[in-house]
Amino acid sequence: MLRIIIYLTPVLLFILLIPRKPVESFRLSMVCSLVDGLGCHAAKERTRLKKVVDMSQTASGDATAQRELLCRTVASYHNCIRTLVSIGEHTIRRFPPNTRSSEVGAAIVRALVLASVDHDPSMLADTGYIGGAIANSEGKNLIDPTRFADAVTKAAENAREESENLSAVPGGATIEDAALRVLFSAPHRDVRDVIKGLFLRDLVDTGVAGFGYGDYLVWCRLPITPLDPLLYAHSLNFPDFQHEEEAWVVDEASAFDVYIIQCVI
Repeated sequence: MLRIIIYLTPVLLFILLIPRKPVESFRLSMVCSLVDGLGCHAAKERTRLKKVVDMSQTASGDATAQRELLCRTVASYHNCIRTLVSIGEHTIRRFPPNTRSSEVGAAIVRALVLASVDHDPSMLADTGYIGGAIANSEGKNLIDPTRFADAVTKAAENAREESENLSAVPGGATIEDAALRVLFSAPHRDVRDVIKGLFLRDLVDTGVAGFGYGDYLVWCRLPITPLDPLLYAHSLNFPDFQHEEEAWVVDEASAFDVYIIQCVI
C-alpha cells in the first residue's frame, strides 16, 4: 500500500493542484490527512523498531522472526519518510506561500520531525507547543536563554551520525545497522533539506506545527550556528497569536526571573 502511495504521490499532488476554487479546502485537507497518516505510521514504526532492537539485543524470542520483523519495520519506516520527502519537495516547488499552503507545510514538517525523535504520543496535542512531549528536552522551552547556547557548547557530545541514504538497508550494512541508524542517526540530508526549504519558503505555520525552526534543530541535535539567519526570523520560531491565552509560554516572567537569580548567585 505504501509503495502505491509513493508512486502516486506526484500524480495526486498534480490533480489536487488543478485550480478549482470550490474544492480547494477539501484538496488541501486531503493532503494534510495523507501527511498526518504517513507521519503517524512512521513514528509508530520507529517506536516498534526500538522494541524489536531491544528484544534482539537481549536474545529473547525467535531470532529469525525478529529479523524478519526488523526488515519489515525498517522498510516500512523508510517508505513513509521517502513519501513525506516527495510530498515536501512538490510542495516547495508548486505551492505559493499563503495561509492554506502553510498548513500543509506545517503538517509535513511536524510529521518528519516527530518521525525522527523520541517522543510521548500521549502528550501530543493537536494545538499548542509540543515541546513537553519530546524526550530529553530537559524541560527547556522557548524562553530558556540557554537552549541554543547549550546546543552550541555541547555540539561535540550531542553530535549524531548522519544517515547515508533513505534505503532500507544501505550497501555493505546489515539490517541491524540499518535499524540503529534509524534510531540514533541524524535525519537524512533529504529530510533536512525539505524541512529547511519549507521554512525558507515561508510554508510553515508554526502555530499548526507546534514548534519552530530552532526547536527542530535542538530536538534533532543538528549543528547550530549563530550565523543562521532563520534563527532570527520571528515568524519561523514563534506563532503569531491573537489572544494571550493561546500563547505557547505563559510563565515567561517567572522563568526569566529564576534565570537572572541563578546567574547572580
